[in-house]
This record gives sequence, C-alpha cells and structure tokens, in this order.
Amino acid sequence: RLNGGITYTTTEYASEGYSNQATVTVPVRVLYEVTAKTDVRAGYTYRATFIKDFPDQNSQDHTINIGTTREITSMITGDIQVGLTHRQLSSGESGTIVPIDGTLTWVATPRVAFTAFVHRDLGNSVLAGNTYLQTLIGLNMGYNIAERWNAGAGLQYEIAQYYNSERVDNYWTGNLDLSYTPSRFVSMSAGYAYRLNESTVDLAEFDNNQLTFQLNARY
Repeated sequence: RLNGGITYTTTEYASEGYSNQATVTVPVRVLYEVTAKTDVRAGYTYRATFIKDFPDQNSQDHTINIGTTREITSMITGDIQVGLTHRQLSSGESGTIVPIDGTLTWVATPRVAFTAFVHRDLGNSVLAGNTYLQTLIGLNMGYNIAERWNAGAGLQYEIAQYYNSERVDNYWTGNLDLSYTPSRFVSMSAGYAYRLNESTVDLAEFDNNQLTFQLNARY
C-alpha cells in the first residue's frame, strides 16, 4: 500500500524576540502487511523550514526511514521507526542524524493502558531558529473512568543539544489531563502541565505551570 500527503504548519508569536516559523512536510510511505499482527514500512520525507528574520537558518531535510509495527501479545503492541535525516541550511552548513520514533503500549486492564515512547529528530529554537538535536523519552498512562470520561498522566524527559554551541537544555515535564465526550460530535478536555528546564545557559533556565482547556466539535 502506498500513501503520502502534504502538511503546512506555521507558528507566530505575539511577543517580540521570538522567531515566527513555517514548515512544509511531504511524506511518502510504502506499507506491507507481513501477517495480521505485523507490518513493515519504508518511506521518504521532505521537510522545508522557514525562519522569519533569520533566513540563514532556513533548512531543507531529506529523510529515509524503515519501520515496523507488531502485536507482541494480545495486550502489548510495539512500533519502531529509524532512518537517516540530512539537513541542509541556507547558510551552507549541513549535517546528518539517525532519527528514531518508537512506542510500546501495554493494555494492563480494560480501563488502564501505559505507553512508553522515544523520539529523536532535529528542531529549531524559538529565538533565532537555531538547529538543535532533540531526544526525548516518556511514559503516559490512560485511565477510562467511565463510558464518556477519560483521565491521563505523563512524565517526559527531553534533551536539546544545539549545533555550533555548547548550549544543552534538559527539560522535565509532568502532566495530568481529563476529557469528556458527551457525543461523537463533541468532546472537551482540561489539562495541567509543569515544565522545568535546566540549561547550560543560565538565562535559558525556567520553570512554568500551564493550564489548557479544549472544546472540539465536528459535523
């Protein structure tokens, strides 16, 4: 099976000192079902990132990857994807990394599930769009309280290593969330997250609290 698509995302900041960014992503993937419980895939992704006011940080990424999804047992499912990403900056600099995406889900009971995950990719800072290598690991838990109510909790660690810099950021994030789905057309949720950054750059260190509320409707 062959599939693909195109995604355009943009981030704009109301506060001065932050760099607005836009990204175009074009993935193409071939999927083959080996058995009813196992599939394998291979793909290519093109990604272009544009940094307003810092055009030398504009970049083009070319990624090839392979991956597999497998139902290990009736209660455990795993997914892993690895590859090679080459980034070319408008400034002329370039580099290659091994990106990783993986999840392992355990359905402990009909109401409780745990998901461990790992992610490794290139990112861009919010200040001047500088490239950094992002690696994160985490664990999420989901709990089905009742037919229309769900709760969740998670813990995540992320390290961001900046190119051509000694700056390294270490982020710790913990979150709680609650969602309610009164019908198949409407859902709402509330969440709380605490985030701490321990950085080699003193001015970059922070801790904050975040509350989010969402209301979704479809027809």
